[in-house]
Amino acid sequence: MNDGTLEISFHSHTLVLHPEGAIWWPGERILILSDVHLGKSATFRAHGLPVPEGESEQDLERIKQLVEHFKAKQLLIAGDLLHSDTILDDDWLSELDSWFGQLPCRCLLVRGNHDPTAARLSALRHLEVTGEHSRGSLHFIHDPAHADHDSPTIAGHLHPLCRVGPKRGPKLRLPCFHLDGRLLVLPAFGTFTSGNPIAEPAATVFPIAEGRVLSACKPGS
Repeated sequence: MNDGTLEISFHSHTLVLHPEGAIWWPGERILILSDVHLGKSATFRAHGLPVPEGESEQDLERIKQLVEHFKAKQLLIAGDLLHSDTILDDDWLSELDSWFGQLPCRCLLVRGNHDPTAARLSALRHLEVTGEHSRGSLHFIHDPAHADHDSPTIAGHLHPLCRVGPKRGPKLRLPCFHLDGRLLVLPAFGTFTSGNPIAEPAATVFPIAEGRVLSACKPGS
């Protein structure tokens, strides 16, 4: 592919890492992403912090474009679709439900720690909500701390960053896909999200830079 993606093999499954911070699973036609944190800026503004608006609409448009690009049969969000329930009035939920209803695929949320309760999310009639999910031999959760180490698992939550650059000199902090044995962690998809540097020296990372997913390297290399 010439679109900045990188194809990897993850426990006998071919996965395509996309520079938008998503994974395309062609064998099952599933688009996977995590940590969108819709409404984070609105939450901050509700607490008096002057931050810009519009990132939620931009991120929803990015998701829509990826779904259409891959002709996905399913959109799977590995937690933290929403940042909090601060902005969850009935009108906002209705608009979000209509947006999911217009997508040409099944939509599934593996509920994360920032997401509201399942009862509150039930207003999103076009979005299925679960605590975890399995498809074939792959398992999907939000928090890697809850991974079953006997099963290949895809998760989010950590918002991984890696440091890339020369051994001597300044290094860039880049969002990355984080691979550690049977665990593959997605970068945060949301525009208005921070990140956390990967500390495990044995892990493998796939940095995202200038619209490309780069080849595997070690954190700090």
